[in-house]
Amino acid sequence: MKFGTLHKRRKALLNYVKRCCARLILPRKRPGEFDAATVRKIVFLRDNRKFGDLIVSTASFREAKQYGMEVSVIVGGQAFASLLEFNPSIDHVYSHGPELWESIRLGWRLRREHYDLAVDFLDAQPTFKRIVLLHLMNPRHALSFNKKPDRSYDVSLTDEHRLNRHASLRNVDVLARLGITACPSPPNYDLRIDPARVAEARRFLESLPHKRTLLLNPAGEGPLRSLSASQIEAIVANACHRGEKFNVVLTGRREVIDAIPVAGASKSPFVDYVGAIALAQVSDLIVTPDTSMVHVAAAFGKPVLALYQPDNDVWYVNSKVWGPNNPKAVQLLSRDERVASIENPRIIEALKHLSDTYL
Repeated sequence: MKFGTLHKRRKALLNYVKRCCARLILPRKRPGEFDAATVRKIVFLRDNRKFGDLIVSTASFREAKQYGMEVSVIVGGQAFASLLEFNPSIDHVYSHGPELWESIRLGWRLRREHYDLAVDFLDAQPTFKRIVLLHLMNPRHALSFNKKPDRSYDVSLTDEHRLNRHASLRNVDVLARLGITACPSPPNYDLRIDPARVAEARRFLESLPHKRTLLLNPAGEGPLRSLSASQIEAIVANACHRGEKFNVVLTGRREVIDAIPVAGASKSPFVDYVGAIALAQVSDLIVTPDTSMVHVAAAFGKPVLALYQPDNDVWYVNSKVWGPNNPKAVQLLSRDERVASIENPRIIEALKHLSDTYL
């Protein structure tokens, strides 16, 4: 057995023992039969610190609120809370950091709220901190995916991530279990940010020389999901609509875009993720290898060129599970693990198609 595999198994066993200890120290009463009609106060656990996951879940927040429920959301830090604070579908946003004591403090605070239901969208085995938070909150019921019903999660839904199933359809499953069938399938997202930030982004684009703007997010998570200098140069050089040039604005982590020496492109003046969202909302076309920005484009109905790695797992097909939930999207898969291996002519052809079709 390889050392890496042994380490993973040891870590999984340790996490299992810690979860069992948490359940013994912080026991929950065995809940009664789940009755969706009694759920009026609901809390969504979306604190796995992934922007894309949070954006995808906004469909559930909206539909639950429209159904008459009081909606709370738990996120993993202020950067994530800023995506929700202007959303009228959410009554309360709670944030905690990565340390155990922060989960304990939040759990005790929310225990007084007496939630009818906690919803955890993740199907992985919960961490020790997740069990501590959930048991301290002590909701009447807790729902999750692909888990054997126990004292932590008494309501479980099945989702095997089959080849044609998008992750957003978990919203439909959760809502249907609550008796809410109005959510479209696939769901549309509900992303609202500070209007002042949107106005700031619009003023920035109006200061640029051209009427239309292409927002280019050149880097995903890690070097394998980042564009090459050649790809960036080709996009900048060919960003036009019927002969009219686009402004090309680079967005992303400051240290990444500052290191890109491409003539003919502007760099975003915003350093936070909400600033990138504001630019996406007022841009005309988006190019990105990052799935969270793909979901931002879907939320605003923007044409997007999504650049993905190939799928190596015949069961879990990432390009479909977390692909564009957007009819105005073109998705290109790379030849190998490097998004940089996508040929420039394919990129330019896709950009022309998006421009001619949707602008």
